[in-house]
Amino acid sequence: MSCALKSAFFRYRKAGLPIYVLILSVVISMAVFNYVNSTELAYFMFARPRFYDNTVVIYSMYYLMFFVPFLSAIYCMIFTGSDISERTINNKVVTGISRTAVYLADLVFNIISTVASLIISVICIFVYAKLFPIRESVSIDARIIELFLYVSLVCLAFTTLFTLIFFFFSNKFFGIVVSLLLVPCVLITSESIMNALNNPYRYSYEDKETGETKWSLNPNYVGGTSRKVLTFLYEASPYSHFLIEENNISVYSVSGAGAVIVISTALGYLTVSRKEYS
Repeated sequence: MSCALKSAFFRYRKAGLPIYVLILSVVISMAVFNYVNSTELAYFMFARPRFYDNTVVIYSMYYLMFFVPFLSAIYCMIFTGSDISERTINNKVVTGISRTAVYLADLVFNIISTVASLIISVICIFVYAKLFPIRESVSIDARIIELFLYVSLVCLAFTTLFTLIFFFFSNKFFGIVVSLLLVPCVLITSESIMNALNNPYRYSYEDKETGETKWSLNPNYVGGTSRKVLTFLYEASPYSHFLIEENNISVYSVSGAGAVIVISTALGYLTVSRKEYS
């Protein structure tokens, strides 16, 4: 395992990933911060805000939970995708490094890239916030720490999935397409489930003959076991409005992210031990 980590560290530096992580993190944090100020909180980047507190940091972290996985997919393509696609993984196997050690080493460095990117982005957002002339309180509190840990867990779940994808498909271009589509697919699925759950049990209408208001059952209403399943999936999604509107992290969401990490790692372990990269 130590040999695999040393080899991975050499490739990590040679690929220039620390520079990519730094540059992309600063750029994405600026974009998120500006969007939150100008859109979500009705502020403007170069105007004097009415007030400024941890709210903007919290909203920014919500958006980082969506954008950092895209960066993670890019890091995985540069680091793991190139190695698998060019079949240089076989050079390590010839030297006596096991396939599983190669996979775990790649996973470790992909996680390092993702966590580093998230940390740099959050630090940048705090720096941007501190530069504003008018603010009430911008500081690290328990809510910020809790949300940061949760966002980190979600990003790690995506990272383990992306690593699995690149090892499974053996083609970095196909892998990056699948990886980049995965994030919006989760978001769209969450929105679809929310819309299904929001269908009312019945709706009112006006009888044209009598003019009276009557009620009719909604055929699109989801009830029974189906509703319980959809509710569980919605609360387990990192992109559900449950997190933002209720300002609360669902236990199901934490458990779901943890399950994705464990299952993806196990599947990656099995894939790399059986798949031939020739």
